[in-house]
Amino acid sequence: MDLILMIVSSLATICILAYLNMLPKLIMVALEPIWPLRIVYARLTFPLFSNSGKSITITLRQRFWCYIILFLQVSVCSFVYCFWILDILLDPDFLKMKVVQPIFLFGASRTGSTTLHRALAADRDSFVAPVVHEFVLISLRLSAFVEKMEAKQAAKHLEPTSQTTTGFETYKTPPFLAMLGIRADELTARHPMGRGQAEEDDIFFMFWRSIGEMSFILLPFPDALIWTSSMSKTFSPRELTAFTKFHKHAVVQKVLYRRGQGKRYCAKNHFVDFAPYFAKEYPDAKFVAVVRELRPSFCSWISLHCCVTRDLMGIRTDSPENIAAHVTCLRHFYQEMVKFFGDGKGEHMVFYFDDLVKDSALLVCQMYQKWGIPYTSQSVRAIIEKFGKDDEGHVGGARKYKNVTLEELGVTDKQLREEVNCPYLK
Repeated sequence: MDLILMIVSSLATICILAYLNMLPKLIMVALEPIWPLRIVYARLTFPLFSNSGKSITITLRQRFWCYIILFLQVSVCSFVYCFWILDILLDPDFLKMKVVQPIFLFGASRTGSTTLHRALAADRDSFVAPVVHEFVLISLRLSAFVEKMEAKQAAKHLEPTSQTTTGFETYKTPPFLAMLGIRADELTARHPMGRGQAEEDDIFFMFWRSIGEMSFILLPFPDALIWTSSMSKTFSPRELTAFTKFHKHAVVQKVLYRRGQGKRYCAKNHFVDFAPYFAKEYPDAKFVAVVRELRPSFCSWISLHCCVTRDLMGIRTDSPENIAAHVTCLRHFYQEMVKFFGDGKGEHMVFYFDDLVKDSALLVCQMYQKWGIPYTSQSVRAIIEKFGKDDEGHVGGARKYKNVTLEELGVTDKQLREEVNCPYLK
């Protein structure tokens, strides 16, 4: 009996010491979701002092709506934070999850990076990609609960005609907008979002850090767009390193812990500023970028922003001041992209939208070969063809809406090229 008690007490002591050894790290991780002061200051001051310029005046009601969104966002963050702490206390093992050769895709808005991301994510044997709720509800328990509720709802109400061949249901309006009584048919036609569908990291950084071009939804002001999108100028290397760590713990490791054992994490975003920090955090990571001609991508980007801010806040974003801000952000993106990707012919790969459209299966096979992923051209083409059937529905839906033209924006093709100065498109 004494021997048993001694063994049990020894094991308990070992467990306590091991936990205490992890305690400093757990405390640091527990504090990660808290917003830095400069983000709090920006969210409070931009609606007060920003303006869309002489062309469009933002009303007091629209500025007040920014604070309503902030209040809702902080409320949800506070609720989720309680479960974040619970995960750290009860399931700290997710922090030990090894991230092996993750894939990071980058591209300016409307360049085809989402299509490539979802084509790769369709290979479920090789990759795991995060979905919408995993960016907002950064909790093992909340994610499991949401998926359980969605599965029940899908079993009862999902019509076969609304389900894609890869098993996703496309939303007519994303749930977080539907809760606010906002219809977003044009948004989901231009950028389809669905239950179980791979999504971009922009949602995480927008919701938990109010940064990135998607934060234009939160702060639809030209100066705010530049502030939130030019991250390497806005934030210090130390802050960007901390954001990268938070992203790793909140999204990457939790997604792998829940459903990605033995697979590669596959992510996509528009934050090329983060590429050097991802490379430092994940030394064996693979990086890919997609480039598209400026005229179609820029017009599509402006049209997408216009429909979002119009439906959400009744604000048009095609004023000259906003166009200039978008051009500034695009120029910054390609400057940072050249710094990291170089000529795109080395370890970090750069592909063109036209090649993606022409033969996406061939492009994916080239990536698999370079990354050392076992494949056959037949299996890759089968996955791409299956994914392509779903994408055809998206393209058809998007055709209902007309993109604004450069002429309507008061910009010439030559001006855009000179202002952006993208070396990949010369």
